Amino acid sequence: MKKRLLFFYLLLIIIFCVGLTTKSLQNDVFYMIKLGKDILKYGIDMKDHYSWISGLSYTYPHWLYDLYLFLIYNYFGFLGIYINTISIYIMFSIVFFFLLLKKTNSYFYSFFITFIFLFSIVVFVSGRSMLLTTMLFFLEVYYINKLIELGKNKYIFLLIINSLLIANIHATVWLFYFILFLPFIGEKVCYYLVKKYKIKYSDKLIINDV
Repeated sequence: MKKRLLFFYLLLIIIFCVGLTTKSLQNDVFYMIKLGKDILKYGIDMKDHYSWISGLSYTYPHWLYDLYLFLIYNYFGFLGIYINTISIYIMFSIVFFFLLLKKTNSYFYSFFITFIFLFSIVVFVSGRSMLLTTMLFFLEVYYINKLIELGKNKYIFLLIINSLLIANIHATVWLFYFILFLPFIGEKVCYYLVKKYKIKYSDKLIINDV
C-alpha cells in the first residue's frame, strides 16, 4: 500500500514538473552554449573571444555547466536542453519530497508542501544553472543538519563535494554557500555562551495589558 501511494505521489510530481516547464529559453542559454563550445575547443583559457578588444581576460563563472549544456545541444539540440531542464526540475522536486518525508513520515503532507514548492520555484526553471545550484543549496542545509545530528564524517565529505560542484557550476553564488553556515554557527555560539555563563532565559511569551 505504501509503495503504491509513494508511486502515485511521485507520478503526480513528474506530471506537474512536465506541465510547468516551458519551452522558451532565456537569452543567456544561447551564450552559455557558445561558451561551452569554446571551452571544448580552447580549454579554460580565461580569455574573452567576443570582445571588440582582443586579449581581454574573462572568468568562466559556470564553465562546467556551459560545457555540459553544449554537449547536450550538440547531440540532442534544443529538445535535449528542454528535456534536461525537465529532468533537473523533477530531480529537485523529488529530492525535496524525500527530505520532507524523512522529517514528517507523512506522504500527504510531504506531497502537499512539495506541490506548493513546485510553483514557488517555477521562475528558476530554465536551461540555465540556477535550478541545479538551488537544489545543491537545499542539500547543503540537509547535510549540515545531519552532521550536527549524527556527527558522521560522510556528511563533511558530502559538503565538500557539494561546495566543489557549486563552485564549478555557478561560481558567482559560491560565497552564499558559506553564508548558509552562519545560522548554525550562531546557534552554537549562543549555546556555548548560555552554558558557560549560565545565562537564564525564559521561553514564555508575556503580554502586558495596556
